[in-house]
Amino acid sequence: MNQENILETPILKSQLTEDNLNINQNIDDKHYDNINNKVKNIKENIYNNIETALNRSNNLNNIIETTNSLETNSFRFNHYSNKLKKKLFCEKHLCITYSSIIIVLLLIIIIWSLCGIKFQLC
Repeated sequence: MNQENILETPILKSQLTEDNLNINQNIDDKHYDNINNKVKNIKENIYNNIETALNRSNNLNNIIETTNSLETNSFRFNHYSNKLKKKLFCEKHLCITYSSIIIVLLLIIIIWSLCGIKFQLC
C-alpha cells in the first residue's frame, strides 16, 4: 500500500499543479485585463491632460493678443483724448476771448452813443 501511495502522489501533485496553473492563468488573465484597463485609463487621462494644456495655451495666446490690442487702443484713446482736451480748452478760451471783445465793443458803442464820439456830452 505504501507503494500505491507513492505512485499516486506524483499524479496528484501533477494534477494539483495543473489546476493551480489554470487558476493562476485565470488570475493572471484577470490581473492582466485589470492592468490593461488601468493603462488605458491612464492613457486617456494623459491625452485629456495634454489636450487641456494645449487649449490653455491657445487661451493664453488669445488673452495675450487681446491684452496687446487693448494696450494699443488705450494709448490711442489717451492720445486722442489729450488732443481733444486741448482743442476744447482752446475753443473755450477763444469763446471767452471773443465774448469779452464783443462786450467791450458794445460798451464802447453804448458810451459813444450816450456821450458822443468825442465824449462831448459827458
